[in-house]
Amino acid sequence: MPKNNGIQNAQNVQIDQKDNAIAAHTKDDTFSIGTVQPPALALAPPNTQMWFGSGNTPDNYNITDNGSIGTETGLKVHVRQGIDYTPTGSGPNGEQDYTVAAGTQPGNPTRAAWNFDYVVNTAAGISPTDTFDLTNAPGLAAYDWKMQITQSGPQFVSPHTAIFDLDPASHIWVDESNPAIGFGGDDFSQPGASAAVMSHIAENSVNLAFLSGEFGPLATSTAAGTVYDVKLAGFNAGSPQMVSFTHDVITLAVLPV
Repeated sequence: MPKNNGIQNAQNVQIDQKDNAIAAHTKDDTFSIGTVQPPALALAPPNTQMWFGSGNTPDNYNITDNGSIGTETGLKVHVRQGIDYTPTGSGPNGEQDYTVAAGTQPGNPTRAAWNFDYVVNTAAGISPTDTFDLTNAPGLAAYDWKMQITQSGPQFVSPHTAIFDLDPASHIWVDESNPAIGFGGDDFSQPGASAAVMSHIAENSVNLAFLSGEFGPLATSTAAGTVYDVKLAGFNAGSPQMVSFTHDVITLAVLPV
């Protein structure tokens, strides 16, 4: 990521702007709930899986497409190792609201009951076997990618925000406030991804257990009433010019069995 702290701080400020300001930045974006585009899909049959592991489908993502530059970002919320959640509401600029199960995964107290998945695609619509077009499309490194997660709830004195920056080489999202904390980096457990594909795609699934160093132990971070505001944004490299913005608000609740 760029070392210019002035630019980085400006980018962080942009993520937190009001709805009308975000709309001005994302005028080239379109928002939808749907299926992510190639080359974010694994080649191995049945060709309906994400690269980061069997059983992870490309459906039901909150998707932002910027057709003018060919980028796509997406977030999905699902039961850990289970079905996808459906949005319970929506807001401006593609924001989607979700209500998910509080607590830990049944039978596995070391994991939260839900995950969120993400995808960053800088060659949206290009086949993973199209070497020429992949080579000529800007890769992950042509942009600065940030994920901001804000935790709030009745058990906390005040909201807590962490911002993670994508390292386009390792695909690890690094915590700006504590570089020892991060997630991702193992995006391609499915076979067949070329170096060209890898240079354009960052995708994976995240559980709160991976982020306990930032958001605390599962006993408090998975309590009912906790809210996680997740914003995924892209900027032209070394610039505060935003090119993509995807936003989910996830509320934890005691759900009927």
